[in-house]
Amino acid sequence: MSRLSLTTRVSLANAAEGWTDDQFLNFKVMDSDQSMDYSDEVKNVKGEDGRGYLELFKKYAKENFVDGKVLVDGKTVEAEIDDVDDLPAAILTDIFYAISRSKFSDPKASTK
Repeated sequence: MSRLSLTTRVSLANAAEGWTDDQFLNFKVMDSDQSMDYSDEVKNVKGEDGRGYLELFKKYAKENFVDGKVLVDGKTVEAEIDDVDDLPAAILTDIFYAISRSKFSDPKASTK
């Protein structure tokens, strides 16, 4: 368990009608062990198996979920880990990118 507070916020603004910057999810950034685990697991996903990738994205999003706010019946409420299951594929992909490939881990990223 790392003592570093490496988290990232994913905005849910425009996820659907009525969603704003008031709705978001916070996640821990994947550590090196999780990155290696993902590398091992993704080898079992065949080519263009979108469902397989999304299931992995969802798994890691849930493992790294911290907290957030979501819209339920027109009201902003505390997010729950199982809310991840209801997110569209595009948002799951954004979350996975945010928790796995920060500018610090991307060798092509600017260091400025």
